[in-house]
Amino acid sequence: MPAQSIMKRLVRCEAVSGVKSYIFIKVSIKSILNRFFKEDKTMLKRIFLIQSFIIFICITSYGVQTHSSFVTPSEIKLQLIYSHLASKPLLKRDPRYAVALNWIDNGEEKKVAEMAISNEGFINSTARIWASKLLSKTEETNLPLNDSLAFVIGSVRDNLDARLLLTGDYLYIADPRLGMSYPEAYSNTLYELLDSNSRGLSIILSYSSPQWKGSDFKSVQAAGLLTTRGWAEVNYSGGTNRRAVEATLQSFLCQPITSWKEGGLPDFRVRRDIDRAPAGNPGTYQKECRSCHASMDGLAGAFAFLDFSNSTLVFRDTIASKYLQNAQTYPEGYVSEDHSWINLLATNQNDKFGFKNKLVGYGVNEFGQMLSESDAFAQCMVKRTYSQICGKELDLKNEIILKLSTQFKSNGYRFKSLFADVAIEQNCFKE
Repeated sequence: MPAQSIMKRLVRCEAVSGVKSYIFIKVSIKSILNRFFKEDKTMLKRIFLIQSFIIFICITSYGVQTHSSFVTPSEIKLQLIYSHLASKPLLKRDPRYAVALNWIDNGEEKKVAEMAISNEGFINSTARIWASKLLSKTEETNLPLNDSLAFVIGSVRDNLDARLLLTGDYLYIADPRLGMSYPEAYSNTLYELLDSNSRGLSIILSYSSPQWKGSDFKSVQAAGLLTTRGWAEVNYSGGTNRRAVEATLQSFLCQPITSWKEGGLPDFRVRRDIDRAPAGNPGTYQKECRSCHASMDGLAGAFAFLDFSNSTLVFRDTIASKYLQNAQTYPEGYVSEDHSWINLLATNQNDKFGFKNKLVGYGVNEFGQMLSESDAFAQCMVKRTYSQICGKELDLKNEIILKLSTQFKSNGYRFKSLFADVAIEQNCFKE
């Protein structure tokens, strides 16, 4: 890939120079890539212009390099692993440089990865980008801080089990020494203040459990991100909570709605607000609507007690009214009475998600457990990490993803092992 070649050239510049202008160069390269790859020009011209820019930056920033500045393959590997994890290079003048280089020469690349992960840049930049992309439908890289984003960043920092993203009963709040209040279900003010703190999220976030405190939340079944205010604002506001099903499958199983639309599934859970004969044509429902709603409505029951109203995350003890709206559209449709759910996607013999035994349940916590125990969850976490660290998009069933997801599971779904194993995977930085 041209981008991989460009990054290797950049790393050579960084390794030789001491990398005083690393951030400037990286931002400049990204800007150039975005600009030229969107224009209708030949690939050859694009690559030539980008490479010329890199050479110009190297020369003007650091001067022409001499033979004494030759960079060895081990130094390049060191910087590729370290900089992609720590979001900055390891300078030659750093006392750890010689130690890390010795590790590379001795085939102990994982020690280099672990050193990079211990740097605050891993949490403040790398983990934040990873979390932002996980939570954004358009995979934005720098979302404003809220309780959802802090939840993911803190979980990575503390090397928690990734399955807790969908089941955990905790939040990340302000370090008590900052003297800030506990997060409120109706406001994001605390996280706006934290985002402006210059000390960085690697330092100022503090684990707190249970997730929500107070008499209003005694009966709440926490479900990690699914019961955070930030997630609710995006997925439970208005609508019918079907959006939450699409979002969870996209974010945590890497399965867009087009991948799980399936005709022929039983539609006994499709609610009354869905017309069975759009524009008078029953065939439209059977061919188009049913393929999504059969499975979606079966799962959407998990969110029936959750809502987001008046800027507030709401936990109900009865069905949200949105589940019963537009009943006259098709009165014979399913009537929601509780927060039960059923996974009809797993009834297909060609189940590509790798769901385990629990295919029916109550509430969002049991729903989160079902998702997090699937094969697709582990594969998706690996796929997302490989994409960010290695700059390559691989299919969920690619042998590299399958191998790394097996390692991920055997390591207890721990985040830091995941990032380290991806960064040292032999194909990660190959062009």
